Amino acid sequence: MVIMLSLLVACSTQDKDTSAILTEDLIENEEEECVNDEDFFAQEVWGNALSPVCYSCHNSQGAAAESDLVLVSNALPNYLQINRENLSYVASLQIDDESLVLRKPLGLDGHGGGAVIQEDSDAFKALLGFVERLENPIEECAGEEDISGPETQLILATPSTSLRKITMNLMGALPSADHQRRVQNGGESVLIEVVEEVLSGVEQGYSENTKQLISEHLVQIWNDQLLTDRYLAGGAAINISDYDRYPNLYYYQTDTLNSTAVRDLVNDAIAREPLELMRYVFLEDRPWSEILTADYAMINDWSAFAYSLGSSPTYGDEQHETFYPMQLSAVPTVGLLTSAAFLNRHPTTDTNRNRHRSKVIFDYFLNTDVLALADRPIDATNSAIHNPTLNDPQCNVCHSLIDPVAGAFQNWDDDGHYNPRDEGWYPEMFAPGFEEDAIAVNESAEALRWLAELIVIDRRFARGTVNSVFEGITGFALLRGYEEETGSIRYESWEMQEAFLEEVTNKFEAGELDLKIVIREIVLSKYFRAVDHAEASEAELLFAGTARLLTPEELDKRILATTGVQWGTNLSDRYRLLYGGIDSNGVSVRLTEPNGVIAAVGSRMANNVSCLAVAPDFVVPKEQRRLFPYVEKTYQPYTEDGFDVPMVQENIRLNIQHLFLRILGQDLTLDDPEIEIAYQLWLELQEEGKGLVEDGTESQNLQYSCRSLWDPITGEVLPSDLNYYEDPYYTMRAWRGVLTYLLADYHFLVE
Repeated sequence: MVIMLSLLVACSTQDKDTSAILTEDLIENEEEECVNDEDFFAQEVWGNALSPVCYSCHNSQGAAAESDLVLVSNALPNYLQINRENLSYVASLQIDDESLVLRKPLGLDGHGGGAVIQEDSDAFKALLGFVERLENPIEECAGEEDISGPETQLILATPSTSLRKITMNLMGALPSADHQRRVQNGGESVLIEVVEEVLSGVEQGYSENTKQLISEHLVQIWNDQLLTDRYLAGGAAINISDYDRYPNLYYYQTDTLNSTAVRDLVNDAIAREPLELMRYVFLEDRPWSEILTADYAMINDWSAFAYSLGSSPTYGDEQHETFYPMQLSAVPTVGLLTSAAFLNRHPTTDTNRNRHRSKVIFDYFLNTDVLALADRPIDATNSAIHNPTLNDPQCNVCHSLIDPVAGAFQNWDDDGHYNPRDEGWYPEMFAPGFEEDAIAVNESAEALRWLAELIVIDRRFARGTVNSVFEGITGFALLRGYEEETGSIRYESWEMQEAFLEEVTNKFEAGELDLKIVIREIVLSKYFRAVDHAEASEAELLFAGTARLLTPEELDKRILATTGVQWGTNLSDRYRLLYGGIDSNGVSVRLTEPNGVIAAVGSRMANNVSCLAVAPDFVVPKEQRRLFPYVEKTYQPYTEDGFDVPMVQENIRLNIQHLFLRILGQDLTLDDPEIEIAYQLWLELQEEGKGLVEDGTESQNLQYSCRSLWDPITGEVLPSDLNYYEDPYYTMRAWRGVLTYLLADYHFLVE
C-alpha cells in the first residue's frame, strides 16, 4: 500500500546503535517496575508522544487527516483503545526492517511534519517502547490486581449500615424489620440478596412497593438532567403542545367550577410524559433502550382526553391520574425524543437547525461532549472558507458529528411540533445520519426512529446511562480523563473510576439493558459504601464513599422516614431553592455544598420538626412509637428530694441510644461519649425548664404548634383521648431539644 507522507510527528536522525541502547535501558527499567501495555500506552505513548506532539495534525480535520494515522480526541469514550489500535497498525508497517513509527518521527521517509522530536526525548522513548511491546507484550504484571474489584484498602460500611444507606438513598425509607434482621444475621451475601429483592419490588414492611419508591428517586435524577419539570406550572406544557392537532387541549376552560385544577392536571400529565416513560420502562423491567425507541407515549385520562383519545374524566377521581402507555395516532412517537416537553426544553431556531438538540443527544445518550472535541470555540464569521460548518476543519471537527444527528430531527419544528419541511433537509449542511451511516432521502419520514434505533445499540448509550445513575446516586461529578493531567492523582482516580464504570457497563449490556443491574452495582460498590481506609492511595480516597448535601426532596423523605412527620411543603416549595434545589427553569443546577442560608434552613427544620414530632409520638402506645419507646412523658431522673432514679436514668440513655440509631443510623454503645453528651443536654434542659415552670416564668403547657392536637401527616384533628399539651416537668421539651440536636447534625443533613 502507499505510505502517506505525513504519518507521525518526527525528530532528528540517530544511528541504530543508539536505538538498541535505548531499548536495553527500557527493558531494564521495566524489570525494575512493571507496567502493563494498557497503562504504558496511556501514560507514556499518549501522554508523552501522541497527545502533545502528534494529535494537532493527526486528527480527522488536521493536516494529516489523509494519512494512515488518524487519532481521535481524548474527549471521546474509549479514545485510548481506538488510538492504540490505530498506532499498532502503523507500527506494523516497515521500511528497511524498521517500524515507521520509529522513522517518521525522525523526519525520515518524507514526513510532512519534518523532524519535531529528538531521539533522546521521552516521546521517542515511548514510541520505541510501544514497538518493542508489540513483539513482547506485557498484558498483566505479576501481582497486579483489578483496581475495580474487591481488593481495596478502603473499609466499607457494615452490611447493616449499608442496608440503611441504600434504602434511604433509593427509597427515602428505613429498611424493614425483616430485612434488618436478615442482613444482620447473614452479612454481605444476604445484603446482596436483599438489594435484589428491593430492586424487584418487595412490599413487606415498607409503605408501598419498593420499586415504586425507587422510581420516585430515579425520576428526580432524570429530571435533573432533562429539566422537563420546567413545564409543571400553570398551562406551560399545554401551551407548547400542538393545539392544531389536539383541539381538546383547552377544554378545561369550559369547566368554570374547577377550571384551574383541571388545567393543572392536564398540564402536568403532558409535562411528565418523558419522565413517566422512563419510570414505566424501569417498573416494567423493559430494556432501557425503550426510553428512546418506544412507539407509545405515557398518558393518563386527563392527557388522553386532551389528545382526543378518550372521554372526559371526572374531577376528583385520583385513578384518572394513573399513567399508561398508548400510541398517538396524530404524530409519530419515538420514545421521549418526540414529547413536547423534551423538544421544547431543548429548543431550536431557524439558524440553529436542531444542533442544540443534537448536542443534547450526544451529552445525555452517547456519553460524548462534542464541545470538547475542538481546542477552542470558533467564530464562523471569521472563517475565510465558504460554508465553514461544512468545509472549515476548525468548525466541522464538531459539526461533522452534530449536524447529521440534527438532520434526524428534521420533521419537528422550532416549537417542537411535528411539521416536516416541504423542501427537505438543508443541502448546505452535512446529510442526516449517524456516524458513518446516512439516512436515505426516501427514509426521511422515519429519520428520528432510524436515529434512535442506532443510538441504543451503540455502547456509548449504555455507558451514558451508567454515568447518569452513578452521578445521581453517589453525588460525584464524573472525572474526565481529558481534563486531568496524565500521571496526577486525579488522573489515577479517573482510571479507577473508568475501570469500575466500564465493568458496570459490561454487566448492563450483558443483562439486556436492565437498569436494576446498574443500580445494584453502584450501591454495593466502594464509591457508595466506603467509610474509612487502612492504607488506601490518595487516588482511591479521592472519590470513595459519598459525602454530599441531601437534596430538598431527599431530606423531606428522610424526615418522614425517621420521625414520622412531614415538614409541610417547606422543602418542596417554600425553601426549595434556598436549600440548594432547582426549579428546572432559571435554576437548573443543584448546590452541592452548604452555605449560610442552607445552614439556617437546616436549623429551622430541626427545630420545627422536633416541635411537630415529640408530643404525637408520646400519646401512642410504646410498641407503636418511632421515637420514644423507652420513656414516658412523666419520667424524671431524680426524685423531688434529689435522689437518683436509676431505672429512669438508664431508660433515658436507652432512648437516646435509640434516637442515634433511628435518626443518624449510628449504633452506639451506652457508654459512648456521644450518648453521654446528649444525656447531659437532656438533663440541663429538663432541670432548667422545670425550674422555670415552677417559678411561673415558663408555662407548663406546650406551645400551640407543638401540641398533640392533629395528625402530623394528614392534618386531621385527633380524638380527644390523644390530645395532649401539658408538660409540667419539662420532659417533652427536653426531648424536643435532644431531637433538634440530632436533626441538625451533619450526619442527618449530608449523605
